[in-house]
Amino acid sequence: LTPAGVSVSAPWQTVERSSGRSVHLVGRSAAWWPARVAFGDFEIDTIEVPGARLRLALLGGDGRAGRDAVRRWISEAATAVSTLYGRFPLESAQILVLPSSQSGSPVPWAQVLRGGGASAHFFINARASEAELRGDWTAAHELSHMLLPYVDRDDAWLSEGFASYHQNVLRARAGMLSPADAWQKLDAGFQRGIRGTVENRSLSEVSSSMGRNRAYMRVYWSGATIALMADVRLRQQTDNRQSLGTALEALETCCLPGTRTWSARELFAKLDELTGTQVFRDLYAAHAHSEDFPDLRAVFRDLGIDASRGRLRLEADAPLARIRDAIMNEPHRLAMGNTRH
Repeated sequence: LTPAGVSVSAPWQTVERSSGRSVHLVGRSAAWWPARVAFGDFEIDTIEVPGARLRLALLGGDGRAGRDAVRRWISEAATAVSTLYGRFPLESAQILVLPSSQSGSPVPWAQVLRGGGASAHFFINARASEAELRGDWTAAHELSHMLLPYVDRDDAWLSEGFASYHQNVLRARAGMLSPADAWQKLDAGFQRGIRGTVENRSLSEVSSSMGRNRAYMRVYWSGATIALMADVRLRQQTDNRQSLGTALEALETCCLPGTRTWSARELFAKLDELTGTQVFRDLYAAHAHSEDFPDLRAVFRDLGIDASRGRLRLEADAPLARIRDAIMNEPHRLAMGNTRH
């Protein structure tokens, strides 16, 4: 039971009692998955987005942006994630935001945890303005992690790569970025990944030691290239009827919220089963144990993305221009937002 005057922010389900007090029920998850719980004198804001209610707790002061601005920032990012298939991937999630005196980017650090339920924890620069928060990619990236079940840390290229891809694609679909800007940001990430690739180390090897070797760019952006390739191949093979978004929607229906850890091989096999293709198996075989950064030149050429002159240019008459434009402009289908299977 929650003591009177004390708020609790936790990933658990909250049940209101007739007495006015709350009972918190811990969700099913692996016993070793971590979680964060906050107790104290603060308010819990409910943010409603298509298909979900997010429980926002702002701790330690409002910072420069203010409470309402933080709420708008999280709501906008969560709504962007909802554009992938018309609803947020989970029915509820804990959101913890803590203003920090640490300088640097608007969001110096953030993390998604799964213990007892899904949660996202953000440290924000206390001096950041609302415009700086909303222009930052971190909230869209972290909330995009919730599109997948928990992936083994040794396969960080999958979880981090798919989130890196969607942080740009879904902000474009939500109108937060133009399609051209989203492609520019993706290409800039791919270039950082290329520069961060060292010889004689496979993607799987650098993923398992990413933190020790600071191999973030290679891991994140190799995974993002694989996400883009999967999206393009599914659309090519099905005349745009299937996409990475429809594959992840099917995954949500069968396998979220998750209570187990998935390897990349297992998750890709499941996505092939759900799509009736071999797209993911082929991509895993080609890239998971490769020492090279995935080569996107042919994909960019067919999509009509010319990055050779410094500033990216989109060619209208490219063979896959329709697929390129669909990736960034697909109908939101937010009218379906409250539908759950």
